[in-house]
Amino acid sequence: MRDSFESLSRLLEAKSTIDIDETPHAVWLIEFRDPSSPVQAQSVDVLIGARSQSQSYTGELHLTRDRYTDQEMVELAIDLMKRIVRGELPPGGRELL
Repeated sequence: MRDSFESLSRLLEAKSTIDIDETPHAVWLIEFRDPSSPVQAQSVDVLIGARSQSQSYTGELHLTRDRYTDQEMVELAIDLMKRIVRGELPPGGRELL
């Protein structure tokens, strides 16, 4: 899982500064977490952070293990953080995919 974390972190870092409503936000991968429930053993929780000069946000994606190294995951992470910053989801918002 460490290789996947590093790979995903590099993909997200390549897009690390995104504009959300004309304000630049640094976006980064915080960590991967294995779900606490054995029923969800085929999934992983991916924590993402975003920060502007004055605000900091976190969000979480709950993904099946076959998706978390995809380029699509990077787009999902950025979309999630945009929705949190805009107030469409609460801080720490979670997407189940």
